[in-house]
Amino acid sequence: GQGILYRDDKIIQQGTFINDVFDDSKEIDPLRGSLFVEQIENVDSYILSPINSRNGFTYRINSRTGKTIFKGNLVNGKLNGQCEIYYENGQPLYKGENKDGDRHGQGTSYNRCGRLIYDGEWSNDKFNGQGKYYFDDGVLRYEGKFKDDKFHGRGKAYYENGDLKIECEFKNGKYDGQGIAYYENGKLRYDGEYKNGKRCGYGKEYDEKGELIYEGIWSDRNRHGQGKEYENGILKSEGEWANGSFIQGKSYNNGILRSERNLNRMKEYDEKGEFRFEGEIKN
Repeated sequence: GQGILYRDDKIIQQGTFINDVFDDSKEIDPLRGSLFVEQIENVDSYILSPINSRNGFTYRINSRTGKTIFKGNLVNGKLNGQCEIYYENGQPLYKGENKDGDRHGQGTSYNRCGRLIYDGEWSNDKFNGQGKYYFDDGVLRYEGKFKDDKFHGRGKAYYENGDLKIECEFKNGKYDGQGIAYYENGKLRYDGEYKNGKRCGYGKEYDEKGELIYEGIWSDRNRHGQGKEYENGILKSEGEWANGSFIQGKSYNNGILRSERNLNRMKEYDEKGEFRFEGEIKN
């Protein structure tokens, strides 16, 4: 069963014993596989020293490399409280709080090169709460709310160059709610509603110069419903859209009314906006 073996008032082994023999294979992973075994390859190649206690922390060393594997407080064989976990190359894997072997509380995780992956709140070994998530090169990718490792709640996402990509409500990792998106040049791209990761509801679209090109209703990322289209800041068309196509309403040229379409009937106007023709449209 579970136990602790002491020598000269120091812990030398802690974990599972079978027939009075320490079952070392059960003690390799103080974080029950979630943080250590799954992220470090070739765990079986480790040659482990006994567990040591020093400065109020419990340590375990890879005897082959001399590198620290973890240090922290073990309770019933599981890390609890503040701890540090390391890759086999000596780089930190995780620094922060644990509860019963799970990352729980405030903590920071790293990749094998020592660059940040995540810094923030944890619960049940997952990103939960306020936090920051990073690209592989250490550039900030997202900051805001998380739920079960997914963006969930109000947050900001960034391009790899560090510029703001979108500020939005997220749900299960997707845009969902009111949001403001930007081009990589920093110009406004879209201001409006999202659902399930797509534009849906009322929103305004802008070109890369930051000029308004459409305002109206969206569905499944397409213009769909009543809306207005602009060109160089001048109204080009207004009416109804379906699946991204203008189907009926008024069209303009340099602000002058040129045509009106209502289902299968069309009115045309000259360059001065004077009525010219009305007729039926045949498909």
